[in-house]
Amino acid sequence: TIKNEGSTARDHLANERTYLAWTRTGLALIGASLGLLKWSAVSNVEGYLVAVIGVVVLITATVRYFRNMQLLEKGYFEPNVQGVLAVGTVVVAAIVTAFVINWKES
Repeated sequence: TIKNEGSTARDHLANERTYLAWTRTGLALIGASLGLLKWSAVSNVEGYLVAVIGVVVLITATVRYFRNMQLLEKGYFEPNVQGVLAVGTVVVAAIVTAFVINWKES
């Protein structure tokens, strides 16, 4: 945890912008999953997999937003190491799963 000595309003607005960007990304992934589910050339598993990633992104963003808000009110900031590793792990697992599914089908 790092002591935050900057502008409180600026930091809260930056936290909100980051949250909204991650929310937009999560919703875009869920929208893309609906497109994949409608597309017959792709298996349903891949569509649901993208939807799950979108939901994970939304949950992670929400938890991180409120955690940052609490820390900023106390005058601290905590780098997001665990969240980045979690999202990265889910994305890599999804890519590997999609390759395995496509490899088995061909």
